[in-house]
Amino acid sequence: MGCGSAVGAGVPAHVIVSVGTVNLPNSDRHVVGNLTISSGAALFCNASGGNLILHGNLSADGALTSNGRNIQFTGSSVQTIGGAVALSLDFLTLNKAGGSVQLLTDVTLTSTSGTGLSFNGSTGDVLSLNGRTLTIAGTIGGTDAAGKFSGSATSALVLNGGVAIGTVQLATGAQTLKHLTLGGASPTLTLSSPVTIIGTLSLGGGRISNGANAITIASGGAVTRTSGFVGGSLRKPSASAAPWAPRSRSEPARLTLPPP
Repeated sequence: MGCGSAVGAGVPAHVIVSVGTVNLPNSDRHVVGNLTISSGAALFCNASGGNLILHGNLSADGALTSNGRNIQFTGSSVQTIGGAVALSLDFLTLNKAGGSVQLLTDVTLTSTSGTGLSFNGSTGDVLSLNGRTLTIAGTIGGTDAAGKFSGSATSALVLNGGVAIGTVQLATGAQTLKHLTLGGASPTLTLSSPVTIIGTLSLGGGRISNGANAITIASGGAVTRTSGFVGGSLRKPSASAAPWAPRSRSEPARLTLPPP
């Protein structure tokens, strides 16, 4: 683990923290290969500065404490985030020219200030949920407006920000989620692709602006809300009624479902 982005003097390929605790300095550190933190071991980022930049996979069976620093994935290959237990990070950045980043464990991005998830690369800025749950306490942003999620029928996205969360776009061919949850007090979310919800769309007090990008609730799925609404196309097929979509007006959409 070193300050350079290529293997060389002081910069190894793969890093394994097998025992004890490693504390990083207050400058950026690259792992050119894979980073493995074994059970019982710990890696601490420096609280005063220095981001952790990963060019390979992350496997954290032990503790990874980001201390307010950014964990960045870069390169053009498929990279994975895994571990024996769910992983909590402050900030996560994709800065990728190709490939994607794939979750192998549940991940929570805990920071409520700044951009929790940033897409700062190009064609590789795809975060594959891969049947896992991604929870974001803050916002979604970055320099790459084309950054995407890859969903599935077993994937869940929980957005707990209380303000303007940002934009969610799902990759073509992967525009399905089991659950989509807005957990903040009165958040707003822009949806720039269609999505099918297999389980529950939980709006709470939030608002989704999706225009013609339809949110489809699959058979057996549900919509829950307090004061939240969808400002665009919302469809729920019903055996007893024609598919419904809200009027094209900037007012809360209301959906009346038949009794179970």
